[in-house]
Amino acid sequence: SVQPLPGNAGRVRGEMYKTRFGWMAIQPLAGIFDRDVVGYRSDGAEAWRYPNRWFGVHGGMTSPMGVPGLIVGMMKVTGIVDMGSWDYISIRGNYGQEFLLRSDGVYLGTLFTDNRMIPESLPPNEDIYGLPINDTSMGEECFSGWTQRQDDGKVRLTTGYTDVYVARVEGLDAVRDIDPFDLHVTASMQGEAEAFNPRASAAKTTTSVSISRGGEGEARVALDSTPVVIRLGGQEVARVGLAWDERALHAVWRVEDMTPWVNRGADPILGFKSGDAVSLFLSGAGPETAIRLAASPVRGGTAVVYAPHRGDGPPDTFTSPVRSVSFRTVRVLDLPVQASTQEHRYEVSLSIPWEVVGWKPRPGVTWSLDAGVILGRDDTTSHVSARPQWVDPQTHVVNDLPTEAEFSPDRWGEARLQD
Repeated sequence: SVQPLPGNAGRVRGEMYKTRFGWMAIQPLAGIFDRDVVGYRSDGAEAWRYPNRWFGVHGGMTSPMGVPGLIVGMMKVTGIVDMGSWDYISIRGNYGQEFLLRSDGVYLGTLFTDNRMIPESLPPNEDIYGLPINDTSMGEECFSGWTQRQDDGKVRLTTGYTDVYVARVEGLDAVRDIDPFDLHVTASMQGEAEAFNPRASAAKTTTSVSISRGGEGEARVALDSTPVVIRLGGQEVARVGLAWDERALHAVWRVEDMTPWVNRGADPILGFKSGDAVSLFLSGAGPETAIRLAASPVRGGTAVVYAPHRGDGPPDTFTSPVRSVSFRTVRVLDLPVQASTQEHRYEVSLSIPWEVVGWKPRPGVTWSLDAGVILGRDDTTSHVSARPQWVDPQTHVVNDLPTEAEFSPDRWGEARLQD
């Protein structure tokens, strides 16, 4: 017969797993993407609790990248692994990592690399048996997989994208408990910890840039004097110099890229989905004025404008199996895209007429702006590995066309024209 679990464990609503110490639950909290990992003793009493604040595919969209100790984008438990005198819980995340928690609540470590941090790629045509792969990623939306200790005593896991491969997990035999020691905590330290609000600390701070009058030459000067700096994690991957005159807004991107300015796509409108590209986001008096200007190497170098609310023609729709997003205007522009490449870098310059922007330049007036780059995975595929922006933090998704197409001015910075 089916019997309820004892104590508090029997009142849990959520996933529940059996461990040698009792049970482990993925327990929903008040926040839609909050799911603590909670351990219960065999008598049903709570023994430990581990925070899990970016649960699932959509919860992970606003998560930080590659921070030790954080569970990001949890999708499933791939196994409860018996290591002899202890167990561990193997948790798969949406950005291609495996998070390891011992069944007494101790965080052991993370396998693989966050897919948003430009991980290494596996050799495409070589025998990879025995090759270390922790600097690679299992890839975004790695929904399936399994982890377990097998009869030979070794721990293995399965993963894959369009294939399946088996990886051996090493180093678990080196896990040791640290002997207890005293830690002196003052009343003031305790007060600071209790007052700390991580969500308030992570709130958006206004980021602004002043744009000097001048042409493309002045924009190149701004690359070093007043650049818009785009980072991936803590690392600078690109910077943008901006300038303006009565004719156009001038932008120059300088991008660090191991495979510079490569895009295998055939349709310039989908250039942001098929490899390297650059973007500038602008919004004037209100969100209805918002546009995106994107340039890619497709067809020798093409610029495209995307406007969700401007235009009166039939809408263009970007669709995936889960959702759609429509734009009133999507148009290839007759503008020159100037690009130059070096070994691990490229520069792109684009001058955008104010007629395309949609308003006339007015010094001293503040409007919304963001800038971004699309980083192709490598020079052999049409996949995107990351799409960082200057201000908007919610740009982690690279496997859903509507999400990658849409944009939100309320997550951008500010720009002001200087006379």
